[in-house]
Amino acid sequence: MARHYGERLELLSLNDRETTQYGTGPDALAALPAGIRIRTVRWLALALAVGGLILLHWSARHRELPYISAADLTPSMQFAPVRARGILAELPRIHRRDGEVTVVAFGLRQNGDLIHAVAFGETARVLAHHDVLAEPGSHLEITGVVQFSPRYGPQIQLRLAEHVELMEPAAQERSP
Repeated sequence: MARHYGERLELLSLNDRETTQYGTGPDALAALPAGIRIRTVRWLALALAVGGLILLHWSARHRELPYISAADLTPSMQFAPVRARGILAELPRIHRRDGEVTVVAFGLRQNGDLIHAVAFGETARVLAHHDVLAEPGSHLEITGVVQFSPRYGPQIQLRLAEHVELMEPAAQERSP
């Protein structure tokens, strides 16, 4: 905040406790102490902003992702990273184009609800040959990003094949 009194400019702090006098016009910058130049303040502000963004990114990457149930998925969660646990409901559906795997889709059953999981591209090619999705009834944990599709509803898109973990294999039926 600044007040003009004739030839002199008083710079006031926000709480109006300290008043500093530097003069008016282009000479006001020259009268500032050498350590407090506008360029220096701008560089410091930029460094603090970049440091804050780096800290925010680091803390977001190292936080524990929440476990989600099918009932908790809402359209406002679009692109939210989540984890889910469930039982592989059926063999995965594998879609091919020109002989290459392009999409792998499967469902996880949680207390009667179904969560759809889908993988595309290289992740789909790796999962198509992965033993984790070989047996329906296996307990899986997946990590991915929530996607909403008008056709399929809420899905969890898997970004890496390592984000599908086998927690417990399907129970093998034993014959007497």
